[in-house]
Amino acid sequence: MSGLAGLFNLDGTPVERSALAEMADVIAARGPDNSAFVVDSQLGLAQSLLATTPQESTSQALVNIAGQYHIAADASLYNRDELLGKLSPAASTELACGSDRELILNAYLRWGVSCLKHLVGDFAFAIWDAPRSQLFLARDPVGIRQLYYTRHGRRLLFANDIKAILRVLPQQPPPNQTLLKQVLALNPQAWITQTAYTGIAKLPPGHHLLAGRKVRVARYYGVEGMPAVQDRSDRD
Repeated sequence: MSGLAGLFNLDGTPVERSALAEMADVIAARGPDNSAFVVDSQLGLAQSLLATTPQESTSQALVNIAGQYHIAADASLYNRDELLGKLSPAASTELACGSDRELILNAYLRWGVSCLKHLVGDFAFAIWDAPRSQLFLARDPVGIRQLYYTRHGRRLLFANDIKAILRVLPQQPPPNQTLLKQVLALNPQAWITQTAYTGIAKLPPGHHLLAGRKVRVARYYGVEGMPAVQDRSDRD
């Protein structure tokens, strides 16, 4: 699976290019086909690409639009044709030949955070919205792709490989004793948001994270409102 990593300074100070380079080095093995990283003031974003489709094999490692919107993703969309129809009724050749990452970024430009309602597939991605100075992270509803994050002072670190985060922290966080107790108590839900390291969290399935001056995590997908399951007889 492709690798993504990055860091975001909540106080607006420029990111350390050397720190981003270290994160990019960790995720390099996930994307042998192409890799790149970009630094844009308070945001650093890295992508290593494993091309699994014809569209991915011809795309650039880090997709951007007008140099203002950047995306790094580990994603596979199942509704490309449907999404293309919504984005471009004329189904332009350029967009139709675009990678899944390009489609996701174009969906964000059209619908903003609500683009998640139009995506069907498994994904973890990070979008940098320079005009709004906003970082947008999201994970698919089932949680097939991983996405980790942590706050260290005024810096937010994120990656789909936890080792990329550990590489740039001043010291390794202590073991998560709370998680250990819950695992020993046979609580499988403990793994949904926690990791083995104190302070490093998983973005839960069906959730997104927005970071500007503050960090906000919210759920965009749930099962509320589904019809109740009716009891059936043994004969049925």
